[in-house]
This record gives sequence, structure tokens and C-alpha cells, in this order.
Amino acid sequence: MGFEEVLITPAVNEVLKAVTAKYTAVELVSSRAEVSMLLDEGLNEKMNAYGIFINELNIINWDFSEEYINAVEAKQVAEQNLIKTRTEQEQALVIANTGQRDQGPGPGQRRVQPDHHRVHLGAAHQVSDRG
Repeated sequence: MGFEEVLITPAVNEVLKAVTAKYTAVELVSSRAEVSMLLDEGLNEKMNAYGIFINELNIINWDFSEEYINAVEAKQVAEQNLIKTRTEQEQALVIANTGQRDQGPGPGQRRVQPDHHRVHLGAAHQVSDRG
């Protein structure tokens, strides 16, 4: 066995697992630069003591199963549908509330008008400009 199988491969596997465990799969893709930096730092910590220095590290491809990709896409679609449904419900409430104000009171209801013209002076005296 060479130093690659004994030293490098186990170190890469260990650091890769330690770093990627902190992220969801979606975050791994969206935070590729940050993940790459953490992998580089972790590998250099492990390997520098053996005289091996990582100068450049590239994440070429995150390989996810077809099932996982489908699940992520389904989750995104479900979240978008939920947002759409909430928006439609909010719009329907606004329209319904606006319509109720415009149409007046419903059956069995009466509109109460504020009485702006009365001034209450006391129990025995009331002044009105309504006549």
C-alpha cells in the first residue's frame, strides 16, 4: 500500500464527512465556495504534519441520487404551491372584505351610522343640530 491509500484517502474521507455533515445537500450546492474553503483548511490541518500541502482544491460535482434530486424538486414545488395558495387566500379575503363594505350590510344586519352631531352634556341635557 502506498501513502495515498494509507494517508490521503482516509484523511479526505474524514474531512469530507466532517465538513459536509454541517450542511444540507441544497446548502452544499449553494455554498460551494465556503465548503471548498473548509475542506481545504481541514485537509491541510491533517496533511501538513506529513509534509503534504493542499495548494488547490476543486469540487467538481456533487453526486446526488435521482431519488434525492426528485425529492428536493418536489419539496420546492410544494413550497411554491403553498406560497401561491396563501397569496390567493389573502387576496380572496381582501376582495371579500372590500365587497362587504361596498355592498352594505348582509341579510338580517343593519348598518350603524356614527352619530357625529350629538353632544352629550349630561343626563338631563342633550343638544342636537338635527332638528
